[in-house]
Amino acid sequence: MDQPFIIFQRYNDRQIADDIAQIFRENGINCIVKADKQYFDPTFAFNKIDPEISIQLRSEDFSKAHAVMQDYYGKLVENVEKDYYLLDFTDDELMEIVTKPEEWGHFDYKLAQKLLKERGKEIKPETAALLKSRRIEQLTEPDKISRYWVYAGYISAILGGFLGLIIGWILAYYKKTLPDGRRINAYGKKEQKHGRIILVLSIFGFILWIAVKLAGTFNRY
Repeated sequence: MDQPFIIFQRYNDRQIADDIAQIFRENGINCIVKADKQYFDPTFAFNKIDPEISIQLRSEDFSKAHAVMQDYYGKLVENVEKDYYLLDFTDDELMEIVTKPEEWGHFDYKLAQKLLKERGKEIKPETAALLKSRRIEQLTEPDKISRYWVYAGYISAILGGFLGLIIGWILAYYKKTLPDGRRINAYGKKEQKHGRIILVLSIFGFILWIAVKLAGTFNRY
């Protein structure tokens, strides 16, 4: 069975997304450009609002896509504008980009390496590969969540609120995508257990709330 397409990168500009998709196709990478804008995002409680255009790939193509992007942006950084904000970054700030490339994007990642090299602090390919490997290991760690959201989930579930269903589902089943294309549970086993309990309580609470409302309606007739 073919692997599903999952989000590789998000963009605010459809034209940029289409251009990147064309580059992927020219390099033999099958992809989909999709408008993801949602009226309701079930992860709103824990994540910032995402851009609405995404490029989706199969997970097996993530590594090749990253390599293609590195090559593409490696050429563009040779003609960076003189007022580009990264030019004022300190060495430590540039190293932060190199160690967390998924937070900055391919262009900034390549430019940070270029600037460090010009400053006599070149990052060798083998070192860059090691840093990426370590970063992926860090990203496999479960995400942190405030206990107050867990409390809010239980309270909402008991009261029959819809919020309990959302929080429960997120804790129990929400997954994150690693830079290498793997999909893993975003939260740890303890949070997943809380999520499943909140989901069950929410379902029963919601059913009870509906039953009470219906009973009240019938009693008026």
